[in-house]
Amino acid sequence: MGKKTLKNKLIFNIFVTVLISGILIATIVGYVSYIRSINSKEAELILFATNLTHKTDVFLNDASSIVNKASTKREIVDWFSNQNSDSTIITNILEDYNIGNHYSAIYLMDTAGNTLASTEPSFMGQNYSFRNYFKDAISKNNGAEIGIGVTSELPGLFFSKSVKNNNAETIGVIVMKMKMEALDEVLNITHYSGPGHIMLTDQNGIIIQTDRPERLFKSLGQIDEKTLSEITEKKLFNGIKIEALPYDPAYALIKNGLHEATNISFYEPEDKEEEIITASPLDSLAAFIVTENELEAIFTDSFRLALIFFLLILFISILSIFGLSVFMARLLEPFEKLKKIAYSIGQGNFQIKEEVRSGDELEDLSKILINVSGNLKSNYLELENKVLSRTKELLNEKKQADSAKKAIINILEDVEIEKNKAKNLASDLEKFKLALDSTSEYAIITDASDRIVYANRGMETNTGYKIKEVIGKTAYELWRLPMSEKQIQQIYTTLKKNKTQYVGELKNKKKNGELFDSFVTISPLLNKNKEVEFLVSLARDITKEKEIDRAKTEFVSLASHQLRTPLSSINWYSEMLIAGDAGKLNVEQLSFINEIYRGSQRMVELVNSLLDVSRLELGTISIEPTLVDLNEPATSIIHELQPSILKKNLAVTLKTPKKIPLLSVDPKLIRIVFQNFISNAIKYTPEKGKIVVEIVFDKLSVLIKVSDNGYGIPEHNKEKIYEKLYRADNIKEKDTEGTGLGLYIVKAIADHSGSKTWFESQENKGSTFFFSIPIEGMKKKDGTKTLNS
Repeated sequence: MGKKTLKNKLIFNIFVTVLISGILIATIVGYVSYIRSINSKEAELILFATNLTHKTDVFLNDASSIVNKASTKREIVDWFSNQNSDSTIITNILEDYNIGNHYSAIYLMDTAGNTLASTEPSFMGQNYSFRNYFKDAISKNNGAEIGIGVTSELPGLFFSKSVKNNNAETIGVIVMKMKMEALDEVLNITHYSGPGHIMLTDQNGIIIQTDRPERLFKSLGQIDEKTLSEITEKKLFNGIKIEALPYDPAYALIKNGLHEATNISFYEPEDKEEEIITASPLDSLAAFIVTENELEAIFTDSFRLALIFFLLILFISILSIFGLSVFMARLLEPFEKLKKIAYSIGQGNFQIKEEVRSGDELEDLSKILINVSGNLKSNYLELENKVLSRTKELLNEKKQADSAKKAIINILEDVEIEKNKAKNLASDLEKFKLALDSTSEYAIITDASDRIVYANRGMETNTGYKIKEVIGKTAYELWRLPMSEKQIQQIYTTLKKNKTQYVGELKNKKKNGELFDSFVTISPLLNKNKEVEFLVSLARDITKEKEIDRAKTEFVSLASHQLRTPLSSINWYSEMLIAGDAGKLNVEQLSFINEIYRGSQRMVELVNSLLDVSRLELGTISIEPTLVDLNEPATSIIHELQPSILKKNLAVTLKTPKKIPLLSVDPKLIRIVFQNFISNAIKYTPEKGKIVVEIVFDKLSVLIKVSDNGYGIPEHNKEKIYEKLYRADNIKEKDTEGTGLGLYIVKAIADHSGSKTWFESQENKGSTFFFSIPIEGMKKKDGTKTLNS
């Protein structure tokens, strides 16, 4: 195959460009034409349905005007006033209104719905008070309804109007039943020969008139039981079972309250062909004009128009290609001559005389080439001398390159050493992976976008997911962790903002949907820019541990309940002995009994505390907030503890605002808070010490503060001070009666009621304990038990 010339390349590129552009333009124009044609067809359907609706409304309004006019005719009004007159005369008057024989019956009813006069004899004496057109005429003065006559068993349009006397009192009702054939004379529905089909439906989507007889008195969609019951009760289609057609989209359009002509397209279930249903509401009657058209015919016309535009533009594009090809061939002739000149110079022929005669820049270029060829020979000689000189320089550079080669070899040796280090690192990583796979805990590493990049075998055991199932996915996608928004925000702040380790318990979900509790440690790994690049998560299933802990708590609760009864007996008998009910005791016996009584009291206090702890841990505690004056429980607790205060000669001060607003709190729980804070201050403050109880209100919260200048808390004990059964080291030496449960209970009350508690302390200088309650009060919580109950 010969080389491609510039001429051929240009012609080929122009050919491809114009062809592709033509096809693209033709496609766009065809598509736009197609869409516009579809929109135009849909607009035509709306217009057709709207015209039918307007034509129907005009006809029905004329019928409504006739019944309105008849209701005010003097002879009819007088006849209702004197019903003993000859009914033949009133019947003849009614017949006069049967214009064009459009009405199958015109009849008069009294206010009870009984037919008194009628152009149709079979209607005489019948009662139609159950029909809507009668009810509407009585209550609203006029009515209109579509239905099948109970007496005639023929369909029709019922127009009704109340008849009033000179005092504007309703004395009767006139009804004109229009034949469906009369409406068909206007709309020509049953003989419609255009594309598609036409239907007239009532407000429930039941077809009253159609060019497809098999659909008559069927519903477009499934009617609900309530509507069917109303239709049966009103006898609108007496004796006819309303069957449903599979036109639910059109049915839904009508039932949802259609106010203007609307198109809706869907696939007809019967023949799987896509159709457009156009529904238009009537203004004069609770009915709808519905047209049905197959989209295939609309698509065919639109596609044909689009194809014509496509082929026309494509033909123009092909003609343009041939015209441009001829033009480019003539335009490129001077380039062929320039090519020959350049080729001759390349072959060493510097005696070129022939020039390009184009009269433009190409002719100037040919002259320049000819001048250049004359100077090339002398330049060649000069070039040979330069080549010899450059060769010497290259020999020197070769020596330098040999030295550089030795340096590169040394570098490669260093690279080999680093390569071995990388292999060792890979080996260490493999050992690390094997170690993680052998542990029962499950480990997961996620990238900055929270997608999993590594998971160990423990993850498969704990969650049921295979490793290949989780790689590349987020934990939320897999487990949908059932956490609160507050907990999610806390984890996000700890890891992403503070960039510190998160440790805590989480609810997790296995592949089979089973929930389990896990204790997790999530550590962020930062890059050189101090940004979180990876998160390493280690988790352990603690479901069984929590179940054991719960069983332990339940056992403590049960045991504590069992202990209360014998302790109550001990207290009672001790009190009786101390009071001398069993005889007078000597000093030594009384001393022993008092020790028994004090020990029993401490046991009761411990049992009550254990019960409170178990209720808090089991979640059975109830919180019932009521409006409380916080000054009352504070004063009451100080009064109850007065013997202990006097015994140690302590100065206790209560500071409260002059006017304390009532706060919504649980009275029992707030007493427990005051009891623990104040009793602890008394226990752990030496004689002649000072205690300050303070209540502070602000816009957001109420703060309870209890301060003392007692023993304080050592620094190394502070982080555990709220733990269950924990007592500071310096207190164990001074007081042996504490249970270590008081502050644990206060912390649990704060957590359950939406409050907060904390402390400040310095060893040998005193402590201050705080309890903060939101200004709106404690949160209500349903439960089965209260504390100290």
